Amino acid sequence: MGNFQNCKLSLAPTDQLSKLCGFEAGCIPPGFLTPAPVVTFLDEALLELPEKVDFVIGGGGAPNQSTVLPLQTLLDSIPNIYTSSFRLETTSSNMATTPAISSTTIPPTRMQMVTTTREEKQRVFRPFFCVEPPDTKIALEILKGSTITISAKNTLTPESFSIVGRVSGVRQVARRLVFADFAPPLLDDHHHNCNGDNDQQQDWHPWRNPRNRDEDMAVQLVLGKTIMERLGEEAGEAALRRLKRGQLILVKGTTNVDRTDSLINWTSKRSLDVRVSEYQILQTANDGGDGSGDFSGQHQTQSHRGPKKHLKNSSKMPSRPPTIDLEILRLSDIYKDATLERTVVVIDTQQSVDAMHDAILDWLNSNPNKIGLVGIDCEWKPSFLAAANEAQPVLLMQVCFHPTKRIYLLDLQTLLQEEPLMPQDSQSAALEGSVSRLVELLFSVERLVKTGFKVMNDFQRLAASYPHVLAFRLVNTVLEVSRTGMRVLQLSKQARMNKATSSLSKMTEFFLLKSLNKEQQVSDWSIRPMTPAQIEYASLDAAVTPYLTEHMLHQVGATINQDPRIGRWDNDTAFADALKSWKFIVLNQRVDGNTIRKLNAKRVVGLSYVVSQSWISGSEEIPKEPDVPDDENEPYTDACGIVRIPSLTVSIVEDFDNSSRIEFLVGKRIAKSKDDCLFEVLKGNRLLQQPNHKLDFPQRSGYVEFANGVVLFVTMPFRDGQARKYPNKWLKEGSVLSWFVNDHEWGGGESKLATKMVRTVGRPNPIVILFVRKGKEAFVCCGRCHIKHLGDGEEQTRIGNIVMLDLVLRDWDKLRYLPEFQDIL
Repeated sequence: MGNFQNCKLSLAPTDQLSKLCGFEAGCIPPGFLTPAPVVTFLDEALLELPEKVDFVIGGGGAPNQSTVLPLQTLLDSIPNIYTSSFRLETTSSNMATTPAISSTTIPPTRMQMVTTTREEKQRVFRPFFCVEPPDTKIALEILKGSTITISAKNTLTPESFSIVGRVSGVRQVARRLVFADFAPPLLDDHHHNCNGDNDQQQDWHPWRNPRNRDEDMAVQLVLGKTIMERLGEEAGEAALRRLKRGQLILVKGTTNVDRTDSLINWTSKRSLDVRVSEYQILQTANDGGDGSGDFSGQHQTQSHRGPKKHLKNSSKMPSRPPTIDLEILRLSDIYKDATLERTVVVIDTQQSVDAMHDAILDWLNSNPNKIGLVGIDCEWKPSFLAAANEAQPVLLMQVCFHPTKRIYLLDLQTLLQEEPLMPQDSQSAALEGSVSRLVELLFSVERLVKTGFKVMNDFQRLAASYPHVLAFRLVNTVLEVSRTGMRVLQLSKQARMNKATSSLSKMTEFFLLKSLNKEQQVSDWSIRPMTPAQIEYASLDAAVTPYLTEHMLHQVGATINQDPRIGRWDNDTAFADALKSWKFIVLNQRVDGNTIRKLNAKRVVGLSYVVSQSWISGSEEIPKEPDVPDDENEPYTDACGIVRIPSLTVSIVEDFDNSSRIEFLVGKRIAKSKDDCLFEVLKGNRLLQQPNHKLDFPQRSGYVEFANGVVLFVTMPFRDGQARKYPNKWLKEGSVLSWFVNDHEWGGGESKLATKMVRTVGRPNPIVILFVRKGKEAFVCCGRCHIKHLGDGEEQTRIGNIVMLDLVLRDWDKLRYLPEFQDIL
């Protein structure tokens, strides 16, 4: 291979790439092949990278498959690698940028270091984003409401992709919604360490636009509904909290170009919104990568565990400096002289199942007044080893029976069938019956306290994995070690409690001064027989939680009594809600979306949706069974046992114009939540006054529609000029407020919503109540209002597919001089 001097290269067209080199666009061609199928050029600037980013992304020649490997490994393994000094040139004919290189075949061991300025680094490391953003002209036409062709609309179809990059900013706008700025992996130090304001970060455009090479662009990650639906409420919120500025992450997502607000972001800020479905932390913000592989914002095998982080010293609880390397926790640290051979039993036959059942039953009968701690953990096949859309049932359930210092590994892959309709002989039916009897003994007996980290996720997955085994659906007296650890730290007046309890590894480090070896966490748990390393890892994960529970409770002098109840003394309420019972309902796969939404059901394994119910163990107030009738406008019982009354079936006070209730509320600061405001409006409704009865309405909507009227909620900004999706404004000294609604909800003024709000001859005073607040303050009741009727020839104002209307305040004369109203103007 000869030397290359001042050569000009151009990117191959994507439709010809496969023919030219054998690999399709979007994948990373494999290295380490002899002879090398493609020529490899290495940018000299990579050789001067600091050690903490001394890595590259490599692949196996297939899309969505990549790995992180040291740069030196690449240099040592690929023959005839060329070093090149890249620069961008612009041709006068088409203004296209073309990389020009000067290359030599210097052996890797003799490569010279190159010094570049910050400006040169920014130019070199500003790569093209991996997918094209929307066509700006088409996006503007759609926002204007213009008619466009079907082919033009197709250019705005969301596109799925995977990419590695650096988080350069995080903004949590709600508990379940996070926006994150996304930059290339080799982020410039100035921007990485910048502590400037958000506006400055958002104006930074670190990517080049693949649709227009002369234009830079920004990328904003949107983490919210998609991740919450995939992981569930608790794990999803934890995934959002773990996203930090400076992390290197692998993102799987979809362009969000089918939403109006995202199109506005692109046309006004050149910022592309990406709806994230899952992410994996490759490197934390403060180190060179811990190899923890947080997938979907969590670990790949057990999605309920968090990434490794370092804790600062604590003044009252055992802790350690982050620079000390702790010893790895061994089974013998928990049970003296314990070995895998003497302590761990693999349960995979009828005989071993019966023996485990009898051993537990013997202890219960021999110790009728004792409480037994039972550690529970589960393993399933990592998502990156499974085929697309492949169900990932629990394959192994680990049970540590702490009173007898015995650990059982239930090989559910061998013991149970995933589907009840699969043909069974009498032997397999008997085996499944024995497993069900064993699980029922473990899960239902209240004085066996089940412990685990984010263990509810494990129980939920068990119920979804084997829906025909009813014993998995009820679990009594469950102790979540992360919640208990948080309470212990609160009682001990400790700081940084969230970090200390963010993962089982962190809790083990903080409380036990030992580290957990997580190398086997992402191994293939479907392979049999299991390796000794897998058996040791699985055993420790189950054994550590009861041991940790004892240790934490001892720190504050708490014990578990015979009720069972946790406390430091009689009637101690510090741990009143520490022990919970759980019930899981597996929905039919043909269930409709309305039922899934109302019951907050989560898809866990394959197509199985699971509804979770919980209550404090020993409580007499067990939630009612959920029930959703076919008619979506009828009352239903949700997963918490609360009867929800749809707002469309409820009427606001009949004598609206002369209502003393509305007159009383006008001008008063009511409450911060919509529920509390509506409670005041509907205070005379007898149905809603009954215990465990609540109004059901879309919580995130700006209005609540009732049978005979509408209640509006508007949030105004704290300061002028603050960017908002709906720029509401006060007009005519506050007697009119601009209000926005989606076009499909307004229906050109003909929808049911519109007819309830517009003043007409037959309905001069529609029933509409307005609540307004500034920022996150309490809502002020602005009384009655109506939509201004458009005269002949007047047209509605539109912003994309959003309609702007004028709300006329009918109680303005009473409001105008009140201090509460003046505060929100």
